[in-house]
Amino acid sequence: MPVVSLNMMKRWILLFWFISVLSACVRVGTETTPVPATESTSQAWWRNAVFYEIFVRSFYDTDGDGIGDFNGITQKLDYLKQLGINAIWLMPIHPSPSYHGYDVTDNYAVNPQYGTLDVFKHFLAEAHKSGIHVIMDLVLNHTSNRHPFFVDALKGPTSKYYDWYIWSIRKKVATGIKSREQHQNFTLAYFAIACLT
Repeated sequence: MPVVSLNMMKRWILLFWFISVLSACVRVGTETTPVPATESTSQAWWRNAVFYEIFVRSFYDTDGDGIGDFNGITQKLDYLKQLGINAIWLMPIHPSPSYHGYDVTDNYAVNPQYGTLDVFKHFLAEAHKSGIHVIMDLVLNHTSNRHPFFVDALKGPTSKYYDWYIWSIRKKVATGIKSREQHQNFTLAYFAIACLT
């Protein structure tokens, strides 16, 4: 039987705790029959929705820079409607140092490579005119290492954001060829936790 490290045990306990918390959020004894999405049940529109997930960066480029943009989605709304969708799920659209956008630096702005906030609002209005709902990935459980909260937290325990992150010392990891530090060149690991008050 393999030996389980203390860190791995902690991860399994944390995962079990997280699943327990999520399962406690499920309402017991509620109706499970899908409710038709009508005006009177607009809060349940998603139950029968047909979603199309869009990674804006790779969807449709209208300005020739090789990166998809909000105008591209707006131009393709009729096409998407013809596919039979009535909802769009956008992958992260906020500014981020990575291509995928899951390490957000500003939750109040949009990635300038995709367009401006006004262009996004125009896309949203046109989607709604077409009867298409829009949801998006809103990354709240972690931040970029360039997010102002994290940059401030790096100052140490005196930062008001320091306790918003879980810190640990890096350990060397054997790669089979040579040893290297996890997450190259960082001296601390960080994980954000939801600190919504």
